[in-house]
Amino acid sequence: LQSNKLCSFPDQILYNSRLVSLSLSNNPIQTIPDAFHKLTLLEELYVSNCRLDTLPSSIGLLQRLTILDVSSNKLTFLPEELSQLQQLKNAYFQNNKLRTLPFSIGQLSELEILFIYNNNISQLPLSFVQLNYLFELHMYNNSFNQLPKVLTKMESIQNLYIDYMFLEQSEKMLQAMQLNIL
Repeated sequence: LQSNKLCSFPDQILYNSRLVSLSLSNNPIQTIPDAFHKLTLLEELYVSNCRLDTLPSSIGLLQRLTILDVSSNKLTFLPEELSQLQQLKNAYFQNNKLRTLPFSIGQLSELEILFIYNNNISQLPLSFVQLNYLFELHMYNNSFNQLPKVLTKMESIQNLYIDYMFLEQSEKMLQAMQLNIL
């Protein structure tokens, strides 16, 4: 259903209880209905490049979700209920207007890949250190004044995409982390 000029979320989708993957990307959809949680078998959700400014809190009820792509929208915050997505492995939050990440993001115990670049984020929550399987983090073009120190406590990160200014500013810290700086 991607790139179909859909202006609203198609209600018929809510009755497809066997749906595992859904892509509504590149449509001018502004909201996702609260009843969205009825898609209990959904594992992949792609709603990038829409016009979303919020996500329903019911998104946390999608217990099988492993991929969530809400990139290139108008999101200013993420609901705390995201922490209930215990199977989430890949999260794409880039190109939004996020200022913070929910403190509960550390509860995403299976998260491996996180894209948060091109937002207005100035710090990472302390719970970030609990992301024990996070091995790839894209965090450039944000409002960080310095490389967040919480990253030094994260042994799982192998690929870190950061702003160039951090390379000089935090060279010793980055060397101690022994990662691939990209």
